[in-house]
Amino acid sequence: MKRRKKIVAAVTAVVVAAAAITTVAITNQPASTGCLLTAASESCWQTHTGVQGSTGYTQAQIVAGQPGFTHKVGDLIITIPGTVIDHYYVEGCVAIKADNVTIKNSLIITMNACAGGVQPGGANQSAISGGLEDASRGAVAAKNVTLSYVTVDGSGVDGLGCLCDNTGITNYNITADHLDVQGYAKGAYLLGNDKLTESYFHNVSPNAELVGDHLEPIFLWDSSNITIDHNFFASQTAQGIANAGKGPNGTGGNTAGIFMKCDFANCGSNISITQNYIRGDTGAGMYGGSINGAPNYQGPDGYNLPFAITDNAFDPHEKATILYWVTISTWTNNFNSETKALVYP
Repeated sequence: MKRRKKIVAAVTAVVVAAAAITTVAITNQPASTGCLLTAASESCWQTHTGVQGSTGYTQAQIVAGQPGFTHKVGDLIITIPGTVIDHYYVEGCVAIKADNVTIKNSLIITMNACAGGVQPGGANQSAISGGLEDASRGAVAAKNVTLSYVTVDGSGVDGLGCLCDNTGITNYNITADHLDVQGYAKGAYLLGNDKLTESYFHNVSPNAELVGDHLEPIFLWDSSNITIDHNFFASQTAQGIANAGKGPNGTGGNTAGIFMKCDFANCGSNISITQNYIRGDTGAGMYGGSINGAPNYQGPDGYNLPFAITDNAFDPHEKATILYWVTISTWTNNFNSETKALVYP
């Protein structure tokens, strides 16, 4: 990865002149959360996602012993197909090693990492792992995994997270809604056949910024068949912003709200990123491309990244920046979250 100082220097800010402002009609307020794509709406996302969004109980109340939750101390290993985990408080990571698993209305607090998958194989450990689909390494991911109203917290008692490069969720074949994920270097690594909606990813680990240069709420690398629709991505805490540039060789800080890259021939298509609030803080709103500025993979549409990016709200404090080295297939109706002015890569 490029050093943080080089990334920041390369970011191109999009500035829309006052005389040329074009506004768009915003109609993205679904009934499930009722939360808008604005900075002022972050408190709405905080209370309408995760375990609190469905049960009404805060994380602090559950940790303090709120009745109605099964408390599991230690890692949770799921090996029986069709298992439903409901109203659990787990102090440990979760390895999903069976198909058709559902986790809902639950709280997961951990800095640990598990390796999931029907046939694990490969390095794919995370706080919740359904495995890696990689025939070359004998890995077979769990299929038809559902996560709904789950809080996943790796921030630790001091709120700074692990001094490591860790991931909240790693999975193929996942349908996830109303998640609340924080405290990891990467909030979610979506690998393929994944759908993420109505979720709140925030506060990448400030400690992780001191040991690596690659942090983001959403991580897409050679991923395909991905839908990311109506979510709130807020990257850093105040301490995280302060840690920018303090990592090895001047690295550290957030890479982007969403990282997207196609490097190898298994990079697929059908990737849709729509109606999300995206704040990269010290990084770009979105960041992607190929190593050293040269695309290594010619995709279905020449060197275009196979992404459809539409109707997303970019936080104005980063001037709606986006950095990448190759073009994107579709960029439509993306806008400044406060002025509603259209922005362009």
